[in-house]
Amino acid sequence: MNMRSNSRCDRGFSRVMYFIRIAAAGACMIYLGTVAWAAADQAVSPAVEQAVLAENWTQVVTLLKEVTPQTPSPVLRLIKGHACLAVNRNNEALCLFMSVADKSSQETWENWTKELAKKNSQKAGAYYLYGDALARQGRLNEAQAAFNQGLQLSQNHSLILNARGVVLALNNKWTEAKDDLTKAGNNPQMPLADAYVNLGGMFIHRKDGAKGAVRAFNQALTISPEYCLALLGRGCVELVLNQMSDAEKDLKNAQKLAGCAKPLVDDTALDIFALMTGMKKEDLLAMSQGKKAGTVFDVKFEDVKKSYDAWKQNPSDQKLYNKFHTQASQLPPNYQQQITTMMKNDTAKDPALSNRMQKCESVIYSHNNHPVTQLVGDMIKDTAKAIGGAIAAGGTAATATGAGAPPGVGAIAVGTGIAGAGQIAGKTVDNTTKANADFSNQVFKDVFSKSGSPTGPLGGGGGAAWGPDKTMTMKGPGGPGGPGGPSGGSSSGFDKTPASKGAGGVDISFKEAAWDEGDWPFKAHFGLLYQ
Repeated sequence: MNMRSNSRCDRGFSRVMYFIRIAAAGACMIYLGTVAWAAADQAVSPAVEQAVLAENWTQVVTLLKEVTPQTPSPVLRLIKGHACLAVNRNNEALCLFMSVADKSSQETWENWTKELAKKNSQKAGAYYLYGDALARQGRLNEAQAAFNQGLQLSQNHSLILNARGVVLALNNKWTEAKDDLTKAGNNPQMPLADAYVNLGGMFIHRKDGAKGAVRAFNQALTISPEYCLALLGRGCVELVLNQMSDAEKDLKNAQKLAGCAKPLVDDTALDIFALMTGMKKEDLLAMSQGKKAGTVFDVKFEDVKKSYDAWKQNPSDQKLYNKFHTQASQLPPNYQQQITTMMKNDTAKDPALSNRMQKCESVIYSHNNHPVTQLVGDMIKDTAKAIGGAIAAGGTAATATGAGAPPGVGAIAVGTGIAGAGQIAGKTVDNTTKANADFSNQVFKDVFSKSGSPTGPLGGGGGAAWGPDKTMTMKGPGGPGGPGGPSGGSSSGFDKTPASKGAGGVDISFKEAAWDEGDWPFKAHFGLLYQ
C-alpha cells in the first residue's frame, strides 16, 4: 500500500518536473528570442550601412526615423546625428550628439567606425565617421589623420572639411581651420549650416571679429533658420556690439528652439552673468548648494579694497570693475560709505580715472536695467532647476542635464541631495542684480552727485529712464553735466552716443567699455560638440 502510494507520488512528481522543464525551455526560448530581437533592433542594418557609405543622408534619416536620443544603440544615434547635420536638421543633430558624451558610447562608436573604415578603405565617408569617433574622445591628432585620409579620396568633402576645421580650431590652428570651414560652407552642392556656425564660433574662440562672426551666423541661419547655436552665437556677439534688443530676441529664440539642447544655451547664460557680476562660473553653479540663498560672497572690506586697487591698475578692464562692484554691493552700508568716499577722492584727483569709472558704472547700470539681463537670469534659474532636480532625484551634477550632458554643462560639483535649486539660484540672481543696482545708485549719489542727479548715472538730473527702443536716456531738468555726463534737461541715449562725439555722451557698449581688449566672456559650442 505504501509502496503503491509512493510510486504514484513519484510519477506525479515526474510529471510536474516534466512540465516545469517544458515551461523553462519555453521561457528560455522567449528570452533568447527577445535578446535576439533587441540585438537586431540595435544593429546597423545592411540598408542603413549601404546608405551611409553612399552618403545618402536623406535616406539615412528616413531609415532611422524611429531613432531618438533614448535609443539604446549609440551607433544608431550617432549615424542619425550625422545624417541630420548633413541635411541641416541641426537641433536634432545636437540632441543626438549630446546623448553620446559617455565613454562607453564613444568606445562603441569607435569600434564600429574603425571596422567600417577597414572594410571600406576607398570610401571617404567611412574615414569621416572614424575621425569623428576619435575626435569625440579628444584624440584630435588621430582624428585629423583620419580626416586627411578621407580628403585624399574626396578633397572637397564638406562634412570632412567641417569636422577637420573644428579639430584644427581646437588645436589653435586658426588659419587652416578658417580655410577648411570656409570651403565646407561654400560648397554649392551641399549647403552646410554647421560650417558657418563653426566659423562664427571660431571668431568667438579667437575673441575677435565680431562683425565677421555675425555674418557667419547669418549665413547659417539662411540655411537652417531655427539652428539654436547660430541664434545663440549671434545673440552673444550682438551683446558685444551693443545691439541689446537684437541680442534679447536671438537669445530668447535660441532657448525656445533648442529642445533637448537647451542646456547648451543656458550654459552660455552663466558666462554672461559671470561677466556681469565678476564671478566665476563655478560660483554661480555653487548657488545650487543653497548654503545662503541670496548671498554671493562672504566678503570683507579688505577684499573689496584689494579688488578696487586691482581695477585702478587696469581701469579699462570691465570684468575687474564688475568683481569689485559686486563685492562692494554685499558690504554693510557703513562700509559701502567708506568705499564710495575712497572712490570720490580718487576721481577728484584723476579725471581720466573718473571717466573710466563712469563708463564702467554705466555698463553695470545698463546690465541691471535692460530686459536682456532678466532673460539671462531666467536662463540661469532653468539651469539650476535642472541640476538641482536631477541631484535631488539621486543623480549627480555630471548627469544633471540628462543622458549625455555636454562637456562643461553640469560637470562642476554642486553638492548632493538638494531640492529647489532653481528657487535658490533665482533668489541669488535677483538679489545680486538688486544689490548691484542699489550700489550703483549709491555710487552716483556719493561720487558723481555734483555732476547732476543723485539717482541717475553720470549726471544730467532727473534720473535715468529706458525709452521705447530700450536705450537708456537721461531726463532733466537737473544740474550741469559732469565729466563725460549729459547736462540737465538733455536726453541722451548712452548706448548710441560715444563720449568722443560730444554732448558729454558716454558709450556703454560692451565693445567699448566691457571688452576693450577683445576679452569676450563666451565660449562657443561647435555643432559637432568636439572638445
